[in-house]
Amino acid sequence: MCELLAISLPAPAKVNQVLSEFFSHGTEQPHGWGFALQTPLGPNLEKEPQDASKSTYLQSRLSSPILATQLLAHIRYATKGSIAYANCHPFLAADQQGGHWMLVHNGTVFDPEKLSPFLEKRQGETDSEGVLFYILDALSRSSSTQEARFTALAEAIAALSPRNKLNLILNDGTFTYVHTNFLKQSLFSSRWHDGLIFSTRPLAHGTWEQVPLTQLLVFHQGKPVFASKPHGAVYEEDPEELRVLYQEYAML
Repeated sequence: MCELLAISLPAPAKVNQVLSEFFSHGTEQPHGWGFALQTPLGPNLEKEPQDASKSTYLQSRLSSPILATQLLAHIRYATKGSIAYANCHPFLAADQQGGHWMLVHNGTVFDPEKLSPFLEKRQGETDSEGVLFYILDALSRSSSTQEARFTALAEAIAALSPRNKLNLILNDGTFTYVHTNFLKQSLFSSRWHDGLIFSTRPLAHGTWEQVPLTQLLVFHQGKPVFASKPHGAVYEEDPEELRVLYQEYAML
């Protein structure tokens, strides 16, 4: 499976060590890596369609200080979509209010009907990129108040969750949004620099707690600002769906 990482902090911190440990897992998720920082000018995105642990560019990048308050990172194990730059996470898009959104996803959309209207907007082939446009469409139909946007996003994710594995982290330049519905322990959080780190697997430092299932959780500078009611659509692996999925990957 893919792995996710996110950082939400009140002040800039050097993130090199965290990124180095996270990207060392690339030997197990060898089909691409990427990370994006939110800056005053919008997201700064860097990614490659190769094993992070073998990337000379990434090694060079991590040799110089990287400071961040809001960051998303991803390492990819391809199941849908070829091994290509356009299919590496994070994915970026702008909403109708000019907000700059970033998304990373670990999972698969086995029931893609709700994504169908948005697939032509993708630059790549992944269902994950389709999820981002599906979410932005839901936001475009909500009112502009903060609470209404949180609720619209929570409802859109809840509607997409049945039969689909949606371990998601998004960032809009202000807030970090976290959701998991996978029954296995697959998303954790830990306090760090007066904020939070989220990771698919606990990293070496700190005390890690499992992220609650089937809720949209929203954070600002590492502090919780919204939690939806649990929608209850927990994803459990279906051996037949997985067999078909890996057959599709084998034909890429």
